[in-house]
Order: sequence, then C-alpha cells, then structure tokens
Amino acid sequence: RFWERTVPHADAQTQRRFIATFGDCVESAAQQAIDRNERRIRDIQSYINMRRDNSAIKPSLVLIEIGLDIPEEVLSHPAIEVIYTATSDMVWIDNDMTSFNIEQARGHDHNLVISVMHELDTDINGAMLWIADLHKETEMKFLEAMAALPTWGEPIDSQVRKYCDGLASWVRGNVEWSFESERFFGNKGAEVKRKRWNTLIPKDSLKGRVIGSVVD
Repeated sequence: RFWERTVPHADAQTQRRFIATFGDCVESAAQQAIDRNERRIRDIQSYINMRRDNSAIKPSLVLIEIGLDIPEEVLSHPAIEVIYTATSDMVWIDNDMTSFNIEQARGHDHNLVISVMHELDTDINGAMLWIADLHKETEMKFLEAMAALPTWGEPIDSQVRKYCDGLASWVRGNVEWSFESERFFGNKGAEVKRKRWNTLIPKDSLKGRVIGSVVD
C-alpha cells in the first residue's frame, strides 16, 4: 500500500532509485538476520558497510526527491553524494547510540557500539566516545560538501537547496524522534536528552519481551 500511494507522485527516476536502495536494504537485512543467528560480531568497517544498507535510511531519503526535478547527473555529483552518504551515516549512527541500551538488553549484537567495544577492546563509555568522534567527522564531511556545491543555474540550484535542506532535516528529525517516541527510553526521553545519562538495563534481561510495538 505504501508503494501504491507513492508511485503516482514519484517520477521514473525517483522510482528507480527507491527500488535500487530498497533492494540493497532487503539483501543487507537478510545478512543481518544470518549474523544475528550465528551471533557474529562484525569488525567496525564491515559493520559500517552493512549498516549503510540495512538501516533503511537510503530508500527513505530518496522520497525527498518527490516533487523535485533534479537531473540524475546532478544527484550523482560527488559533493551531493557525500552529503547523501553523510546524512545516512549520521542517522544510523545516532540510532545505534540511542538504541544500544535496549538492544543489548534484548541480547542483540548488531550495533556499532558492540563492534567498537569488540574491535578496540574498550567499554561502553569508550565506544560511545569513539562513535561521537565519528559522528563529528561525518558532520564535517556534510558541511564541507555543502560548501563545495557548484552552481547549475536556476531552477536546479533552488531545488538542490531544498533537497539538501530535506536531508539535514532528516538528521535532526531522527534525533528528536529517538527521544520523543518512547521506543528507546520509555517516558524518560526528555530526561535522558537533558542529562545525557542513561541507566544500563541488565544484559539479555528483555529477551522475548514486548517493547513498545516491537516483538522479539
């Protein structure tokens, strides 16, 4: 039903890009299921490569293109590709940090925090600090690429600005949703956001439990 509602509003280019990224997401999600079944903990780079696809962020970002008319050669410009990838990375990095507590309580190992702890032989705090630095580096890539955008003339330039604004809004919106939705912090989201501190749930204590709308 989602796709049926989308098609009338998406041109052929946007539909192709959505189908391609959604296909990558499904394949990566299947591999994630295999990893989880085998209790495999990936190294950092392997995890990042996989997470970029199975996070489902990329097909979601394609929907920003609906209503715009940006040529494929513009969307494939190196600066825009950096902005697009940095957006995706910031969203799933934020998600891994905010979801880590509840995921480790469910016994899930598919999280960047786990991969960093395992590869760098550090604790949760050390992993979080390392990931925070990675996020800052990604932010800088986004901002530098924004500053390096060329001009194509109107009406393309104004549409590119609208597209990039949409990408940036996705990053901020995801952060707000993480604390407001009660999915990760229950009714303590505002408190956790303000204090930047959360109590660790005992590992594996939520296996098989219903958490919000998600059932394991």
